[in-house]
Amino acid sequence: MNESALGRNTGKKICLLLTATVDVRGVPDLQRSDPIERLSDYRWALEQWKQCHTIDGLIFVENSGYDVDELQEILRDSDLYPHSVEFLSFNGQDFPRKLGKGYGENLNVEYVLRNSEILRKDDYLIFRSNGRNYVENIDSLVDALYPSTDILCDLKEYLTWGDGKVLAGTVEFFENYVCPYGREVDDSTGYYFEHALARAIHRGIADGLVWRPNPEPPLIRGFSGTSNQTYSEGRLFRRARKLKHKVKLRMLRQ
Repeated sequence: MNESALGRNTGKKICLLLTATVDVRGVPDLQRSDPIERLSDYRWALEQWKQCHTIDGLIFVENSGYDVDELQEILRDSDLYPHSVEFLSFNGQDFPRKLGKGYGENLNVEYVLRNSEILRKDDYLIFRSNGRNYVENIDSLVDALYPSTDILCDLKEYLTWGDGKVLAGTVEFFENYVCPYGREVDDSTGYYFEHALARAIHRGIADGLVWRPNPEPPLIRGFSGTSNQTYSEGRLFRRARKLKHKVKLRMLRQ
């Protein structure tokens, strides 16, 4: 890391970006597609997130044009409300279904970058998660963004797959790298959002951005939309995953 990179995130706040689609309208390869179930998931996740004191702002963005007022009500008694909470909804499901959920995910991020008042009025780092999930160890992950990380994400599959279940970094990284590469997503050809994310990370590194993997495996609670299974781990499996991650980090440092 060069001297000029040190401390460049000093003073920046953390904005939690929760991306959502209540009505997926026939997007393929989604087992959990019932709008009622998905809305219940978003309610549950927001109940968890409103207890979180690690974040300084929260943006919830929904791209099927669903009325999110009832979800916003959940945060009315949180410390962030109303000045650091933003709920956005737009009709962003008119793209070809064959492009898949990752293409719609990218539209969510693009919409936030164009329309968020929170991101305009203060200097934030973005921590993005699926709006139906809760990340138990967000504190440890956020710590890795300081003092100078531009990109926080795990790479897999011989560095060709960015694990976007948890993705964090500067606004500039999302704006100049994630979104442009995300427009190329096409699930029907086997080119998923995770592939685009890996390419965005590599391009960012080539341009001098500082990338780091997660300091420990994200501990996610909630449902997988793809498999309709809960994210749940036994104690032994969780320990094994942490150990594997430590070995991976040690190898990356060498």
